[in-house]
Amino acid sequence: MDIVACHGVLTLTFMASLLKNQVDFLGEARSYDVPWECCSAQQIGLGGFLRQALPRPQAVIALSIADDGAYQVVSLIQDMAQCPLKLIEMPTGDYRTAKRYYVQELQEMIVFLEEVTGHKMDWDKLASLLEYDWKYMDLWWKVLELQKRTPLPLSNRTSMFMGQLEWVVPCHPFNLKMYEAAYQQALDAIQGRVINPPERFRLMNLWFF
Repeated sequence: MDIVACHGVLTLTFMASLLKNQVDFLGEARSYDVPWECCSAQQIGLGGFLRQALPRPQAVIALSIADDGAYQVVSLIQDMAQCPLKLIEMPTGDYRTAKRYYVQELQEMIVFLEEVTGHKMDWDKLASLLEYDWKYMDLWWKVLELQKRTPLPLSNRTSMFMGQLEWVVPCHPFNLKMYEAAYQQALDAIQGRVINPPERFRLMNLWFF
């Protein structure tokens, strides 16, 4: 395979958590004078890139999200990697106007990727992948409804992991199996077929809500 899509910052954040080297990645980012108040996830992403934890990118797509320093960090990575960069602006305000603008941004992104990769957009493949996406996102919303109960049907750890699974392996059949299992596990807990430990606290990731 000559094209591999990767959510760089999220992947590096997960790597840092698993390898317990968040401090090393943050220290590496600080060596490039990244302000301490910049989002720690972006700092870890930059530090991981500087430590060559991921291969050098051939192209970078950035989103203008409400995350302090996100675009600045991505721009720095793109500058050091000497690769093309496409910024996708996320509009706000009037829904219809914003929707038209965002569609235009996505159309430009497709042209950008076709030029960078030398491959044309495969619309049939996209449609088949989105079928998985709609199915497991429907399951995930059902799980979130069940998670409003006390005690939690799913553990904090499971709930947080499932909320970020889509970012790591988007539109993949593997996700559908994971969400089906999570939904069934939540139902089993509610119906008493699975006994969860007593709930002492509840974590919420407001980023996803």
